[in-house]
Amino acid sequence: MNKSKYSSTVLLSFTLIVMIVGALVIANVFFVTVFGYHVRSRTNINNYTEIVVNEETIYARRGYIFDRNGNIIAQDSVSYNMIIVLDNSRPSYKNRPAYMPYDRIEEYATKLSTVLGAEYDYVYNKLNQRIYQTELGYYSRNISEEKKKEIEALDLYGIEFIEQKSRNYPLGVFASHLIGYTRYNEEDDIVVGEMGFESVLNDYLLGKNGYSKYSQDSKGYVLLGTQMEYQPATNGNNVHLTLDRSCQEALEIVMTQTMDQHNATKMWGSVMEVETGKILAWGCHPAFNPNEMDITNYLDLGSQYAYEPGSTMKTFTYAAAIDTGNYNGEETYDSGTYYIGLDENGKLKRSSKKTRYGTIVNFRSKDFGYITYNQAYYNSLNTGIATLLEEEISPAILEDYLDKFGFFKKVNTDGIYEVSGTKNMSAMVDKIATGYGQASSVTALQLMQAYSAVFNDGKMVKPYFIDYIQNPYTNEIIYQGKTEIVGQPIKESTSKELCTMMRKVITDEKYGTAGRYNINEVKIIAKTGTGEVLTEKDKNTVISSIMLAMPAEDPKVMIYLAYQGRYTNQMHWATEPIKRFMRKIVKNLNLIETQNAVEEEIDEENSEEDVIVEESVPYENSMPSVINHSLSYAKDKLADYKLNTIILGTGDSVIKQYPSANDMVKQKQKVFLLTSTSKIKMPNMTGWSRKDIYAFWELVNMEITIEGNGYVKTQSIPSGRVIEDTDHLVLTLE
Repeated sequence: MNKSKYSSTVLLSFTLIVMIVGALVIANVFFVTVFGYHVRSRTNINNYTEIVVNEETIYARRGYIFDRNGNIIAQDSVSYNMIIVLDNSRPSYKNRPAYMPYDRIEEYATKLSTVLGAEYDYVYNKLNQRIYQTELGYYSRNISEEKKKEIEALDLYGIEFIEQKSRNYPLGVFASHLIGYTRYNEEDDIVVGEMGFESVLNDYLLGKNGYSKYSQDSKGYVLLGTQMEYQPATNGNNVHLTLDRSCQEALEIVMTQTMDQHNATKMWGSVMEVETGKILAWGCHPAFNPNEMDITNYLDLGSQYAYEPGSTMKTFTYAAAIDTGNYNGEETYDSGTYYIGLDENGKLKRSSKKTRYGTIVNFRSKDFGYITYNQAYYNSLNTGIATLLEEEISPAILEDYLDKFGFFKKVNTDGIYEVSGTKNMSAMVDKIATGYGQASSVTALQLMQAYSAVFNDGKMVKPYFIDYIQNPYTNEIIYQGKTEIVGQPIKESTSKELCTMMRKVITDEKYGTAGRYNINEVKIIAKTGTGEVLTEKDKNTVISSIMLAMPAEDPKVMIYLAYQGRYTNQMHWATEPIKRFMRKIVKNLNLIETQNAVEEEIDEENSEEDVIVEESVPYENSMPSVINHSLSYAKDKLADYKLNTIILGTGDSVIKQYPSANDMVKQKQKVFLLTSTSKIKMPNMTGWSRKDIYAFWELVNMEITIEGNGYVKTQSIPSGRVIEDTDHLVLTLE
C-alpha cells in the first residue's frame, strides 16, 4: 500500500473521530445547559443544582373556652367545605368521572340528604342546575372528619372537600349568644371571633401563627445545614368561664320546654351566685348551634334586649319606701281604681274621679277593697305602688333609688355587648308605671345586679362571667375575675324585710302569686312579673317572669326566667318545667334542706290519700329512665317504687316518660309512659289534678281546655275511646 495514502486515511479517520467526540461533548454541554440533562450518565442535574427556598406556616391554636369545671365549650378543629362539580367538561381522573352524572341526581339527592340531615327537595334543587359546581348551603360547611369519611363511603363522583381550620363547640347549644362563634379570615389565614366572647375576647384567644423557611432540592429533600429561619407559633390563651355545665344545660332544657308549653316567641334566663356575682347559667331562646350556624336572632336577650319587665320592678319601689323609714306594711289602703290627680304644687294626689293625668288599675281591674301594703305586694297590685308614691315616698325618691340600683345604665361587665334601657319618667302616669314595671325599660342583666342587693344584705354585686384567663405555656393567670361590690342602695334591714315579704309571695294562700313555684327541696323567695309589650301588634303580648332566690333564710343563688308570648291564665300556673329546673339547680349546687323541708309543695299530691310507707321502700325516690326500654322492663322497674303507672298507647317500648329521669317521685304518684303516638285510648281522668293533666298534655298532642279549679269532675271524651287528631278535650274541675 502507498504509505502516503495510508497516512492520509489515518489522519482523516482521526479527524472524524475528534469531530464526532467534539460534537458529542458540545451536544452534552448543550443538553446540560439548556435542559439540565447529562446525556452520558442519563442524569437530570436539576435535581442536584436547583435549590428552592420553601416557607411553611405553623398554625397557632386558638385558645380553649372552658366552663368552671374544665368542660370544653369551644376548641379548634379541622373541618371541610364540600363542593359538588356538575359540569361534565371536568376532565376525568384515572378513568373516574370528576363530576356528577346528571342521570344520577335522584341518587345523589337521596344519599346526601340522608347523611347531611337536609331536606331531599333542597338538595335536589341545588344539584339540578346547569352550572359548573354547587354547594349545599350550611350543610356543605364545617363538615367533620367523620362526616367526610361517611360521604366518601357513598362513592359519589364529583364531590370534593376543601380543608379548613374551624372552631368546634362540643356542647352544641350552650349559652350560644354569650359564647358566640368564629369565622375563617382567608386574608390573614386565621380564625377570628364574630360574636359573644369569641369576639369580645378575640385578642386573648387569638394565637400568632409561626413559620419555617428552609431550602430543598427539586425532589423535595431538605438540604441539611441550609435552614434559614424558624418562628414557632404562639397558641392563644385559655378562657375559663363561671358557667356551670349542669346548670347551663338545665337552663337550655327549661327554656325549650317552657316556650313549647306556653307557645312563647322568645325566652331568656340566668342563674347567679348571690354573694359573688358569678353567673352559673346564661342563655336565651331561640338559640342556635354554633357548629351549624342556624342563627335566627343575633341579640343576647339578657343584655341586649331592653323591655318593660312588669311587677318584678315593684320590689324596688317597696325598697325605697322601706329604706326611707316611711313604710308600715300593715297599714291599709283602698286597692280600687286609682285616678291620678295633682295638688296645687304638682304633687301626686289621688282623685275621686277620672282625670286627664291617667288611671291606674290592677291586673284585670280587680278591687280587693282595703288591704295592707304587704298584701298588695304579695298579690302584685299596681294601685299599691301608686298609693306608696303618693303617701309614703315620691316619684323623685323612687327615681333616685332606681339610679342607685343601677338601672338605665350599662352594667359594664366583662366587655359583653349590652344596652342601657330607657328611663321614661316625665309624665306622672309614667312615673307611677315605672314603679310597677311599665313605661321605662331595663335589661335582665340590670335586674340580676339590682336584686343581688335585695338578697345580699343590701350589698349590690356586679354579675360576671369570666373566672380567669390563663397562658397555656406557663399557666400564668393573665386575668382574674373577682367579686365587685358596686354599691349599697339599701340598708341590711331593708334587705331582710324585703326577703321576708318575698317569702310570703310563695306561702300566702290568699294573696301570694308564686305559690305554684314552690318546691319541697328548699325554701324559696320570689317575685312574679307580667309586663305588657306595647310595641307588639298583638296587644295581648306580655312578658311573664319570675325572680327566685334560695335558701330563703340566707339566699345563695338567684334565678331569673322571662318569656314573651300571648297572655294566658296558665303563665304562673303551669310551672312544672320550671320546678324541674329549680330542683336540678338545687341538687347540683347542694342546696337541699331536707331537715327543713316541712312545707309541702303547693300541688295536688297533698290531697291524695295517706300512703302507708313500707320500711323497706323509701317514700320518695329518683325517677329512673325507662325510655327506649321495653314496656315489660319499665313496669318491672317501676313496680319497686309503688307508683301509679299509666300507659298511653299500644306500643311495646317506652318512647316518652313523665316525670323525667332523676326527678323526685313519691309513692302512689301518677307517672305516665307513652308507647306510641297513635291509637292512644282516653284514660279515665276523674279525680286528676292539674299537674296530672299537664303531664298528659306534655305527652299527648291534643287540644285541652280546663274549666274551674280543683280536680277533674267530668271529661268531654269518654274513657276507652281512641283519641283522634281533631279531638278537643274539655275538662271540668271542682
